[in-house]
Formats: sequence, structure tokens, C-alpha cells
Amino acid sequence: RILIRKILDNTIGRFLEIKHELVNLDLSEFNYYDNILLENKLLPMDVKVIIPRYYRRERAEDFKYKRQFVEDVLKKLGYLEEEEKEPPMTETEAVRLIQIHERARQGRLRAQFMKEIRLQKDKDRAGKQK
Repeated sequence: RILIRKILDNTIGRFLEIKHELVNLDLSEFNYYDNILLENKLLPMDVKVIIPRYYRRERAEDFKYKRQFVEDVLKKLGYLEEEEKEPPMTETEAVRLIQIHERARQGRLRAQFMKEIRLQKDKDRAGKQK
């Protein structure tokens, strides 16, 4: 495993060196490989570079520190608003909220039913008058 890891690290390092050389040659951050992929009959998914899991696992703490640092700087500059977290709802509040919504639903159904009855009565009256 140690040997494979060293080989993988060296390969990734060489890959990044080649990428930087291509950026310097093209004077562009983006490289377009459409023609090469067509010539070799490959899809972009076939040549996608996957970051090894061990690299993410080992660098997780560094990433977390950097993310926290950026968030702190953005908060100090006023670009990032702090999210005010509401305290979680108690069980009684949740029950009360559900009851209110259920009463409202039943009220809407009752109003719709009464409207249908009223329309039916109007039709019956109109039918009797003719």
C-alpha cells in the first residue's frame, strides 16, 4: 500500500506539473480537449480525474480550518450574515400548530361544502321557477 500510495502521489504531482505547463503555453486557465477526445473516441467521463479518498481524509482538518477562516473573514467584512437559529419547537407548540392547521383545513372543507349546498339550492329554485 505504501508503494502504491507513493506512485499515486508522484503521478498526481506530475499531472499537476503538466497542467501548469499547459496553462502557461495556452495562456488560459482552461484547456479544451474536445478534438483529442474525439480522435481517441473517449468521453469526458472516461478521462475524469478522481481525487483519492485518503487525500481528502488526511486533509479534512486543513480544509475545515481554511473554510472556517474564510467564513470568519467574510463575517468581519460584512459579506456573510450570521444565521440566527431559532430554538427547536417544543412538543406542545408542535401539537398546537398541527391543531391550528387541521382546524383551518376543516374550515375550508366546510366552506366549500356550504358553497356547494347553496349552489344546489339556487339551481333547485331556478328549476322550480321555470
